Amino acid sequence: MPENGHATLRSRSRASDAAALSASLPLSGTSDFVYLRTRGQAYVDKTSYIERMLTEPLKYVFLARPRRFGKSLLLSTLRCLYARAHDDLFQGLDIQTSGFLESVPRCPVLALDMSDVAANSVENVNADLRSVVEAQCLALDLEPPPDRCTPWSALNHAIQRAYFQYERPVTVLVDEYDAPITDMLGYEPPLAHKDKTQILYSLRRFYRVLKRQDSCLEFVFVTGISRVEGAGLFSSLNNLIDLSLAHDYGALCGFTEEEIQRDFRAHIACAAATYGSSPDDLRADLRYHYNGYRFTPGSEPVYNPVSYLSVLKQLLHPVRAQEIRATGFPRAWVDAGMPYFLFQHMKAHQYDARAIEKDPQRLQARFDLAHPDLTSLMFQTGFLTYARNEQGETILDYPNPEVEYAFKEGLLLTYLGQTAPSNKMHRLWREMEEALTQGAFKQACSCFNRMLDGVTFHMLGHESRYQGFFHMVCSLMPALVRVEAEVPTRRGRSDVVIETADAFIAFELKRNRSAQAAIQQIEKRDYGAKYAEQGKPVYGVGLNFREPKGRKPGDAWDSAAQHWQMEQMVIYDPFPC
Repeated sequence: MPENGHATLRSRSRASDAAALSASLPLSGTSDFVYLRTRGQAYVDKTSYIERMLTEPLKYVFLARPRRFGKSLLLSTLRCLYARAHDDLFQGLDIQTSGFLESVPRCPVLALDMSDVAANSVENVNADLRSVVEAQCLALDLEPPPDRCTPWSALNHAIQRAYFQYERPVTVLVDEYDAPITDMLGYEPPLAHKDKTQILYSLRRFYRVLKRQDSCLEFVFVTGISRVEGAGLFSSLNNLIDLSLAHDYGALCGFTEEEIQRDFRAHIACAAATYGSSPDDLRADLRYHYNGYRFTPGSEPVYNPVSYLSVLKQLLHPVRAQEIRATGFPRAWVDAGMPYFLFQHMKAHQYDARAIEKDPQRLQARFDLAHPDLTSLMFQTGFLTYARNEQGETILDYPNPEVEYAFKEGLLLTYLGQTAPSNKMHRLWREMEEALTQGAFKQACSCFNRMLDGVTFHMLGHESRYQGFFHMVCSLMPALVRVEAEVPTRRGRSDVVIETADAFIAFELKRNRSAQAAIQQIEKRDYGAKYAEQGKPVYGVGLNFREPKGRKPGDAWDSAAQHWQMEQMVIYDPFPC
């Protein structure tokens, strides 16, 4: 056979292997244990952790993890384990090979998924809670709760009916228990205090049933994003064991490097060939972009499973693999697990993203709905995680570039009143990025001015907010080597410093003053001195936003009607004429 014939056969064989391996990866969002196991799809075995929990033994367990991190699949595994209807699906898993499976008691399971409980009114919350319980009564062939009874009465009814009908203790699995609570943070306009109080009252009464029915329960497992004060779960279940920050359970959700090597070796090898890379190089790229979550200090880092599986599946498709090679690795978590309520909360309280505290000592074990701590909220939603700095000290930081970019873009778009980047926004970003890299600073500032269209003046009421917007916009530009805010110097702090491939640019932003005042401050405080020995020209750019007189806080910014001023100077030129 001619050489090109062999090459064609190899190409077809590789494409066939890639298609088969891609089919073995679940679609994004698939979290049903039975579905995955009956179809022979990839399932990373976490049953050794389940065995450890039940051996200790733990009866009431809570686990907080960011959204789309494998919590629902864990609960689906527990549901199947206790129902004991599909013991064959555990064949070969750790809990079966150890012999522990046979000691797990068969019992009825109430699986309460709270993710779709609408918290926009107490009436809707109560109706949705009843629907959740009624669906489980139907699944277990139980008599439904009486018409128009309260949600907590319905849950009480379901537990008792299951206990007496099956003559066995009941297992209760609660998924995303805090979804109605965190959703309240994201409503625009915010819910009234009275409505929040009534909703929390209903949830407290609902979760307290789990404590009152202790004698009818075999096991209770609750997942969510955080421990929320006022929800009633933790005040009622004072024996609830929180595994969220337990070192031994740090990898209960998410993929470790060892699990990646064990379960996806063939996928990586095939994806590397399709992508045009070596397996080792591809693993390193995936590790850089998607690994890095640590839920206890010093614990092994884990991958977000949704991001990892989504990208790996794309890399096995030849056309998509080459698109990724051309445009960069995708931000898979953005479409799957973005907690938009966090951005709405930050917007409502006008947080400055540059002032986020990354001190681990600030982390709070519980989430206070009345006075939420931003650092804790960012940790619980997956935007911050435990890390180490260059000195080996434990800090909080973004887990990986995907998460950092997603946070900055999501926050900026929320401030701009958008849910996704528009074509206009993409165009302005590209134009501004190109202008900065080419030293066309006036054009770059003009693009930034147009980005502010639609932002109301109460959001830009302070000079620091203009600076924060400017920093966020620039930090989303991949062509820029480095973007820093509040850069310390010997005589002060420079607002924003940008490094491009060819230059350093120190920006000073003013509001209702003058661009000349900004330039004078750059000169007086010598903001560019620290960069003068690095072989690149250093520029100073002063920018002033002159707001029109008579504007009101609710008025929207209109770039066509505003007067902005810009001046620039050369601080250092390594190649003078």
